[in-house]
Amino acid sequence: MHQIVAVTGHGSLAKVARYMRVVEQVKLARSAMSGLRPNVKPAEKLAGNGDF
Repeated sequence: MHQIVAVTGHGSLAKVARYMRVVEQVKLARSAMSGLRPNVKPAEKLAGNGDF
């Protein structure tokens, strides 16, 4: 985090920690969603074939 502060110029570690929590949350959400229906292609999901 100290390197991020140095590169971005943020004033505190607390701000960087907050942003990093958001990024981690997004990664976790994407990972969870990708595991729900691994055999369904995105186009099939958009087509609304009633499998949901």
